[in-house]
Amino acid sequence: MNRTLRRFAVANVLACIVVAALLVVSLWAFGVFDGREGRRAVDITLLSVSERLDLAELLGETQETGRPSLPPLEDIAPLEIPRRDESGFVQVEFSVDASGRVTDAQVVRAMPAGVYDDQALEIVRSRRYQPDSGARRTEIVDFSIRNDDP
Repeated sequence: MNRTLRRFAVANVLACIVVAALLVVSLWAFGVFDGREGRRAVDITLLSVSERLDLAELLGETQETGRPSLPPLEDIAPLEIPRRDESGFVQVEFSVDASGRVTDAQVVRAMPAGVYDDQALEIVRSRRYQPDSGARRTEIVDFSIRNDDP
């Protein structure tokens, strides 16, 4: 029994040494033991509008150069990105008024349902058609998503 206890203790000590060695190697791999050289914090300061104008003037850019002014980030509309990588279609039913504009557009059928409905309505409403006697028209808008990745 004494010999079994001794073998158990030796096995536990060896297991602890292996775990400690794995811990040290992992910490070394993640750079914990690297010195602090090359690492430093840099403060970043955002410039106000007046500071940006002053800087542009110092760089020789004036209002006369004709550079377009960019809108503030809050005024830029978000991009319309499809919610899925699925191709599909939307069937839109609508009427055309005397000036050729789309009126009363609504989604009749869509596959997949609810994914491209808003984009399809926007596309159909942006088009101009020959004036009609008020008869309802139907148009199918296809959405093809191609994945060009190899």
